[in-house]
Amino acid sequence: MLSDVLVPGQRPPAGEHLPLAYGDGAGPARRRRRPAAGSRAKPASAGAADRRVGWQQALDRELAQALARGERNVGDRLEQEFEKTLIRRALAHTGGHRMEAAAWLGWGRNTLTRKIQELGLEAELRKGEREPDRRT
Repeated sequence: MLSDVLVPGQRPPAGEHLPLAYGDGAGPARRRRRPAAGSRAKPASAGAADRRVGWQQALDRELAQALARGERNVGDRLEQEFEKTLIRRALAHTGGHRMEAAAWLGWGRNTLTRKIQELGLEAELRKGEREPDRRT
């Protein structure tokens, strides 16, 4: 299953930032410090590349097994599993804040709500909902 491959707490890939209105200031408008003269840039993490390849390999393996079983509409099933995983992970990452989760996914709030309904995630997400903030 695809959700078994994702790493808990994994952040979106580099270059995909949460808008400043929703996040912690880590968006693209945040000023980056230049490296000190003479310092070397650190190489990109090989682990991130391995995770990307790992989920793609898992997807390929799942698809091959489904086709070997003669499963029809395998693309629809895998797409639904993938979207469920995206939604669950984004909501877990944002503490259940749907607007923020939609922003992380690059979707609008209405798109996220529609996909939650279409995928039948409403009851599951209601169980995991936290108490609403009582801010004054």
